[in-house]
Amino acid sequence: MLERIEVTHAGLAVLVVLALAGTGFAVSPAPEESFAPVGFDRTVDRLRAVRSSESNASPAASSRLTNTDEACRTIVSMEQGTKTPIRAVRRAAAVLRALARRETAGVTELATELDLPKSTVHNYLVTLLEEEFVVRDGDDYRLGLGCLDLGGAVRDGTRLFEIAREPVDDLAQEVNELGVLAVAEHGYSVYLYQTGGTKAVTLDSHLGTRRPMHCTATGKSMLAHLPPERVETILERHGLDRRTENTITDRGTLLDDLAAIRERGYGVDDEELIVGMRAVAAPIVPEPGGELLGTIAVTGPTSRMHGDRFRTEVPELVTRFARLVEINAEYS
Repeated sequence: MLERIEVTHAGLAVLVVLALAGTGFAVSPAPEESFAPVGFDRTVDRLRAVRSSESNASPAASSRLTNTDEACRTIVSMEQGTKTPIRAVRRAAAVLRALARRETAGVTELATELDLPKSTVHNYLVTLLEEEFVVRDGDDYRLGLGCLDLGGAVRDGTRLFEIAREPVDDLAQEVNELGVLAVAEHGYSVYLYQTGGTKAVTLDSHLGTRRPMHCTATGKSMLAHLPPERVETILERHGLDRRTENTITDRGTLLDDLAAIRERGYGVDDEELIVGMRAVAAPIVPEPGGELLGTIAVTGPTSRMHGDRFRTEVPELVTRFARLVEINAEYS
């Protein structure tokens, strides 16, 4: 059954929903003289009418009925301002993230990991290849520089990166360790920038690396300065997974640690994420009680990050450079 619905340009969002839902509707722009746009209620009614007319149809129509229901729910959700995930977008993101976890991967390997048909994965990869987000190497695929282009655009468009890059460079050179600039996003500590001193240890981190917040110096220093309700949301969503023997996995203990961080002005990672590595991080909050912008940190091996250097020297340097970034943020 083919149904035509005329809509004005104000209904373009509905066109997208119908196209993605695959209901079988053909949609055409309304004539210029039409000044009565099809509203959400009328559109949903028409969709439901189609479903009703097909309810006793052959089994071959079942997929169309499912898609019609999905379109109804999506349109109502759009009107109510709720979020209805689009499965195709989620699958494309899953493919990209799976490729990000390895250098290269073939269709079969990805299909197994994602629990999807090989034909489906192949279609996604071909589309991503055409859009220049992946590159093909023989029978395998890897992420392309199109992803780097997007990530770089996000970072370069962030004011914090502009004002903090030079201080983080100076901090890393002064301590001869890895310097990091991070922000809180989606309940993770996300690396916005990192740079190494002459003795810096090379880690599997890069622009966009996401770390859990409960077991990292960057994460805990930011958790300590987020609203309590947001902290609770993050802990509920991500939990307190144990990464090492030193990882804090008790909520009460973590909240006590966050209170101590607010008191002293910096957070530490004492082999809580990676055995043999320690870190110190200070939050960037330009005004007392104001908005958290991010955090800067120093990471190094326990062979060098120990004693007074770990407990006093590095914390003093990190907090001093964090204050410099705060001043830049306030007056630049």
